[in-house]
This record gives sequence, structure tokens and C-alpha cells, in this order.
Amino acid sequence: MSKRKREEDARILAEMEAAMRERAGEAEAPVESAPERGYGENVPEKLHCKRCKSVLQDGVCPVCGYRVYMPMDEQKRKRIRLIVASVCIVGFLILFFLVK
Repeated sequence: MSKRKREEDARILAEMEAAMRERAGEAEAPVESAPERGYGENVPEKLHCKRCKSVLQDGVCPVCGYRVYMPMDEQKRKRIRLIVASVCIVGFLILFFLVK
């Protein structure tokens, strides 16, 4: 992953954490998350769309369809890399023995 991408991910996470801290002080109800949509557990329900400024629902704007970008956590990224590497190694071994 490039340095630029990591910086962007860190910036987004910092903004999300700052917004959650601000809302925790002013909100009566706890901030809920939306893991059922696959956006991770850190997406608060009351974010506003960057395009049309309406309230996002489960990380998606109901008006314009804008989706909040949530970077994958490091554990999930490592798991995917392990699976892809295993499949590639098995594929190369099968190809090696078929050609030989």
C-alpha cells in the first residue's frame, strides 16, 4: 500500500474519531454503527453527506447515493493477503506438476 493511501486512511480515521468525540459530548443517545452494510463498526449514523449535506443512513446518502469510504482494518487486510497468496501458491504448484 502506498504512503499516500496510508496517509489518506489515517486522515479519514482521525476525522471520524474527532466527529465521534464531538457528537458523544452533545448527543443524548450513543452513536450507533452500521456493520451490517459492510462499512465497518466505526461509521456513525449521523454523518452528513459531503455533496448534498443530508444525513447519511448506514454510510450511504439517501439523496445522491454518496458512500462513505471506510478503509479496511489491518487484520482483515492481512487475512485477504494470506488467502490470495495461498491460492496463488497452490495454483502455481498444480501448474508446475501438470507441465512437468
